[in-house]
Amino acid sequence: MAPLNIVVLGGSGNVGSKLAHRLAVAGHNLILTSRNPTDDKAKAAVEFVASEGASGTVKSASFEEAKAAKIDVLIVATPGMTSPTEWSPVLTPLGELEGVVVIDASNPLTSWPNLDIAVNQNHASASDHIQSVLRKAIVYKAFNTLGAEILGDPKIGGLSKTDMLFAGPAEPESAKATVTKVISDVGFRPVYVGPLRYARNLESLAELWIHLAVKFGAGGTWSWAIEGPYDLK
Repeated sequence: MAPLNIVVLGGSGNVGSKLAHRLAVAGHNLILTSRNPTDDKAKAAVEFVASEGASGTVKSASFEEAKAAKIDVLIVATPGMTSPTEWSPVLTPLGELEGVVVIDASNPLTSWPNLDIAVNQNHASASDHIQSVLRKAIVYKAFNTLGAEILGDPKIGGLSKTDMLFAGPAEPESAKATVTKVISDVGFRPVYVGPLRYARNLESLAELWIHLAVKFGAGGTWSWAIEGPYDLK
């Protein structure tokens, strides 16, 4: 597969910049979107993403500039939101994104000290809300069940195997293959768990990881791994 053109929404943040760096090292071309693409935070993010072995191109861009680019994949790495009304002004500046693979890495968390997943009346996930705004895009959930430390280094602390659970449509196969490629290039073993409605389960798993890591002192360098005589594809 040729290098992908990947836009990271929230690319100057902790999660977005770490994912972007791993993908730039794998040779993909990264655009980090920002409301202020020339400010110090955006410049620092570009410098970090383009460092230490990155071979893909890296730049910061406004939403309008990103919209004009050829986008293969959009990674949503902003803080999670709890309704389509909140997501709409963040996503619509990028256009309809027809046929574009969107990977939602967000979690709609309540504020400290609770850090719970905000459950709405319809039990819809952030990914469901994103799909309702970007109706022509192909939305998946991934990268939300682990913290930024391990997203930046899947082998941190001597981990031998780190699985990344992801949910979304099984068809078209090319879209699912693209998500699998992105997950693999970040450094994880992709494990497909089912359709997008399972994104809410991944958000619950993220809540558990966050509570164990932050509230119960487990720290941020442990991961989920699937063991057994089977292969989830």
